[in-house]
Amino acid sequence: NTCARKFELEGKLNLRKRSTNLTFAYGHGVGEGIQALISGKSLEDAIFEVFAGWDVDIGEVGYDSEVRNKKNFLDCIDVVCLFSDYMQGAADNLCGNSQAINFPDWEIAQIKGADGEIRPAVELELAVDCGNDFLYEGHIDLVLKRKDSEKFAVLELKSSGLNSIQPAMYGNSPQPTGYMMALDAALVKKNPEATTSFTVFYLVVQTRMKKFFEFAFEKTPLHRTQWISFIIGNMERISNLEASGLPYPIDFHGCFIFNRACSYYGTCHLPNEVLKSNQEEATFDIEESEADISTSLEAILERQQHLLETYETIQLTELSGTNLFDDVELSGASDRKLNNAIYFDSIEFD
Repeated sequence: NTCARKFELEGKLNLRKRSTNLTFAYGHGVGEGIQALISGKSLEDAIFEVFAGWDVDIGEVGYDSEVRNKKNFLDCIDVVCLFSDYMQGAADNLCGNSQAINFPDWEIAQIKGADGEIRPAVELELAVDCGNDFLYEGHIDLVLKRKDSEKFAVLELKSSGLNSIQPAMYGNSPQPTGYMMALDAALVKKNPEATTSFTVFYLVVQTRMKKFFEFAFEKTPLHRTQWISFIIGNMERISNLEASGLPYPIDFHGCFIFNRACSYYGTCHLPNEVLKSNQEEATFDIEESEADISTSLEAILERQQHLLETYETIQLTELSGTNLFDDVELSGASDRKLNNAIYFDSIEFD
């Protein structure tokens, strides 16, 4: 979403509205089922997890677009069953493109969560302290580990009702690039032998045809540098808005998307004092974070600089002889509260 006002309400004022609908329930259900199957659970257990996590009426039909795209409980279960066959190579007709992920080479990584318990690296919460009261948050669908090494990879699960599924729909998304970089910085701190793959995997479910598309996107040092630039650029834009004293602008393009009105439509024009009168101030303590993966932008910068210096196969002339991070200054915030926590993952600016 490109609406700065929605970003202000959710990230700065902590007025995020928790809501659900059939599309969200379907996407979450498909993700739950696929994650269960990849982690080695039985089909019966995977179906039960879909059922247990379904948070709308099982018989709900939804909007016309959801009917066309077959987004409902029964079709969700059907997709999970088909993916079980797909993983076992028993249904070539389910493959929408050439397979990019060789699942037998990978397994679900194990991670120590914020509670200290070892568990499969599924649905991980991510927190990156960016300094200057900025926080990057996200959720990683799956972390895979190669069976023959300490190499890890991020796997994103998506569903789409579009008839044509193309690499350009996902290839340049900054989301998994940031996940990969944060995961890499956190892993290396605990285990110098560990490293994330420079490849990000996507598994996309085409809901109408019920086919599976696999994509593998190579993330070069330039891609990773562009993600850092994207984050710092957003921080600067927000800081400039704050310094100007002007209100965060509303982008009407975000008022009606995904066939439904924005949850803030009809109230976003009200003064902040009215909207937050019954809300507590948003605070975040990076040291007390319950996120499964916690790191900082400073650690990511240091890690990427190291990778640039040791990445012998780099062929990008624009990086040659250049220290990309010389002019970047960050003030750490690990020992203080982060007020007005910023959730970059949910809002993207043009």
